[in-house]
Amino acid sequence: MRVPRGAPEEQGMLLRHLVALAAVVLVIGAPIGAVAGPGKDAPLSVAAPSISGDAVVGQTLSASTGVWSGKALKYGYAWSRCDSGGSSCVAVGGASATYLLGSGDVGATFRVSVTATNRSGSVTATSSASAVVTAPVSSPAPPPPPVDATAPTVPPNLAAAPGASSIDLSWGASTDNVGVAGYRVYQGTALATTTTTRSYTLAGLTCGTTVGVSVTAFDAAGNVSPAATISSATSACSDPSGEAMPTGDLPGWHQIFTDDFTKDVPLGSFPSAVASKWKPYPYPWKDTSKNGTYWPEKGISQHGGLMDLWLHTETVNGVTYHISEAPQPILPIATRGQLYGRYVIRFRSDPVPGYKTAWLLWPDSGLRSDGEIDFPEGSLDGSMYAYMHHQGATSGSDQDAYPTGVGYSSWHTAVIEWLPTRCTFILDGKVIGNSTTRIPATPMHWVIQTETQLSGGAPTNDAAGHVYIDWVAVYSRA
Repeated sequence: MRVPRGAPEEQGMLLRHLVALAAVVLVIGAPIGAVAGPGKDAPLSVAAPSISGDAVVGQTLSASTGVWSGKALKYGYAWSRCDSGGSSCVAVGGASATYLLGSGDVGATFRVSVTATNRSGSVTATSSASAVVTAPVSSPAPPPPPVDATAPTVPPNLAAAPGASSIDLSWGASTDNVGVAGYRVYQGTALATTTTTRSYTLAGLTCGTTVGVSVTAFDAAGNVSPAATISSATSACSDPSGEAMPTGDLPGWHQIFTDDFTKDVPLGSFPSAVASKWKPYPYPWKDTSKNGTYWPEKGISQHGGLMDLWLHTETVNGVTYHISEAPQPILPIATRGQLYGRYVIRFRSDPVPGYKTAWLLWPDSGLRSDGEIDFPEGSLDGSMYAYMHHQGATSGSDQDAYPTGVGYSSWHTAVIEWLPTRCTFILDGKVIGNSTTRIPATPMHWVIQTETQLSGGAPTNDAAGHVYIDWVAVYSRA
């Protein structure tokens, strides 16, 4: 453009108009929406952002935006991990207003940068450093509960009410500083039971026997009271046969075995329930005639102070059995039998046809030539005999025989006294036979052998009855 010449004042005025016109042209020609730097409404940090929250691992730091001027603001966040003095900061992940502290943050400080943005521009402001991050301090363990060292008091008023085969016990309540957990009952030194009640019955005892009993109380800490003690005797034994079992030694004899069958043993539990005292011939052994079968579980029981041998016929799985029985006492000696002795049995029987007794001393050797002693032997519906088969016998008839003329239906006591010089048979206190020559001289064992008859065939299937034994006693030579 050409500027006309004129006075200096006119030239200056013209220059000012040209500059103003150029400015208008520049504004009008600029692209729509472009801003040359923050406008007058751009964000402006009035107060810097701040960090709140405990600087402890596992805790969360929270950022405030700070205070800004401007309109329609949006905020962005950026966290930095710094050294303990707030310097040497490095950006860490996360673009939210919070940051969860981890174990790797211990010893560091944190800063947060907040960027505020609106249509007029973006501005960033940074907080001051947080406190130094520390590891969490664990809470001290609670103190242990106080130790309970106080035992309960002695159970008071221990009382016993005896029966023939049992003793009923009762006692009062013990006291404890915390509480009684229960009671222990001892029979002698053996623990009988542990209970939370205050009563107990000792069962399965022998009549006429004294039993020592003690009871203690205990608490949950294991403290145990002193024992309350008492001695009690079961009631005297009653003898079904009317004659008491002999106890103790006799002149020339030492008692080594007795049983008066005060322990009840149901059918099916013999001999397992009394295996320390009795060993019968087992199933399926055949008896002497081969018509009967020994089967103790089917025919032997104990009840009411008696051993009961039940002789009968039974069909099992289609097979018919005539049940015989042969219990043997287990003597407290090293061998099965003994050399010489005294054997006593109290008994009676139903008159069961087809069955007999052959209660005998049989040689441990198993050799008939070593002799045999039988008493009582005979048919249950007949009378009793006594036999002594001689030492060195060559036949079954090489024997001494003694009839009694007495049947089995009443109670009787039979005694065998076997010594080197004699074998004596006694029935109900009367000597019915005495042998003095060729006396058996090897150890023998006693078998209460009750079996089918040897002649006349097998019993009929309806033949049945019981042999009852009240007591037995065995002696060795003194």
